[in-house]
Order: sequence, then C-alpha cells, then structure tokens
Amino acid sequence: MTPLLIFLDRSVGTRRIASALRAADLDVETIADRYGAANVSIPDEQWIAEASGAGRLLISADKRIRYRPRERAAICEHAARCLTFAAGDLTADQMIELFLRHLPHVRAVAAAVGPSVHHLTKDRPVKMSLDCSA
Repeated sequence: MTPLLIFLDRSVGTRRIASALRAADLDVETIADRYGAANVSIPDEQWIAEASGAGRLLISADKRIRYRPRERAAICEHAARCLTFAAGDLTADQMIELFLRHLPHVRAVAAAVGPSVHHLTKDRPVKMSLDCSA
C-alpha cells in the first residue's frame, strides 16, 4: 500500500493532531515542520504548491479555501488534493476522531488525481466543486 503523506496547515497543525496521526502510522508534516518559526508568514499559495509538489494530501480547517483566488489558483496549478473539515467548530480530538474514522475514504481522496477539494463530514468526504477556469 502506498504511504499516505499528509500535510497539516496552520488551522490544524497542532502537535496534538500531528502526534495522533503519526501514532496511527501516517506520514505527517505540519507547516511548522516544513517552515519552522517562519510558518506564520508563509503565504498559503506557497505551502499549497510545495506540499502538493511533495505528493502530500493537504488537510485544513479552512472550508472556504477553494473560494479564495490565490489559494484556488495554487490548488488548480499544482493539482493539489485538499481535505477540509466541513464543521468549523471541531476540537482537536473531534478532528482526529473524524479523520481516523474515515481513513479508508481519506486514502481514496489522496490516491485520486488532483486538483480536488473535499469536505470531511461526519459521514464521509464529499467532493466539492472547484472552478479552475478562473
């Protein structure tokens, strides 16, 4: 089985979430792992491009990422696969539980060709529309 390569952005890149996913034997990189203290000033389009280029599935709590012009352009240009949490008020523990419960579906999202944005709901990942023509 191909390893699942995960990238956690600032909104979900807590040590608690990263540790829990690593304990589940997943290859996890956080924005802080990649950029250190400078991560707070890294533009979204930069980490999207670089993490996608490394073959990582992008995980974010920003469910509106596909509507922001620069972020949408980076997702499209770099064939990113992005998974966001549909509910914006989840705790770290709830995000961990939801992610691990749907791990087979998450693996399918990661294995698919990008670009794509999926919302992780309580039932499953749901593919969202993504306008790459803009």
